[in-house]
Amino acid sequence: MLALMSACAPEEQVGAPTTRAGQPLNPAETAARIAAINAAATLGNQAVVQEQFTALHSDMMKSMRLQDVTRRVDPEAARSIVLQMQGVRGAAWVDTQNLLVRVSGPELKSYATLNEICSRLDPLGDTLGVTVNLQDVTATTGDAVNTLTRNCQLMPGEQAFAEMPRKMDVIDPELRAQHARNAANARSGNVKSQNDYSKGDQAAIDAIPEM
Repeated sequence: MLALMSACAPEEQVGAPTTRAGQPLNPAETAARIAAINAAATLGNQAVVQEQFTALHSDMMKSMRLQDVTRRVDPEAARSIVLQMQGVRGAAWVDTQNLLVRVSGPELKSYATLNEICSRLDPLGDTLGVTVNLQDVTATTGDAVNTLTRNCQLMPGEQAFAEMPRKMDVIDPELRAQHARNAANARSGNVKSQNDYSKGDQAAIDAIPEM
């Protein structure tokens, strides 16, 4: 039952993109394109040959997470589109890859919003060259201020080929999480026992003179 529930987990939980790159080529589709190219070449139909070859090349690049640089998303057009979305308080390009979008509420800092942004940018070009970073301007707690980041066509944590991951948070989320765990342990009295220390640490503790 649990396995079935996991298999049916909503997209919002897993953060899956609407259009996903980095997947293996579909054997049936690839074979069909090659067959179409051969048939068109035999008939001398260069238009179909070019069309199918371009589509095959696009499929291969997407499988390898390679952005189509001939179809770069226009940054100002993209920013203008995002600013028209309800709940968006600001949008700016941090660099040529990373688009920072600030939203007005925790419910908008979600993969659903991220997917909507990417869908709206899709007509502008290849969104494999766009990584969206969502921040909630109303956030007041440590966890809430963390940035939600994902490439438009990849799963969370994945990068396009040659894309360098960029940290958007002043404090690393993992460091913040570790601090929260330490604080929770302190509140619950879950402190280290003598057996939890290494020999070197225990020796240093034993060497402390009593007052």
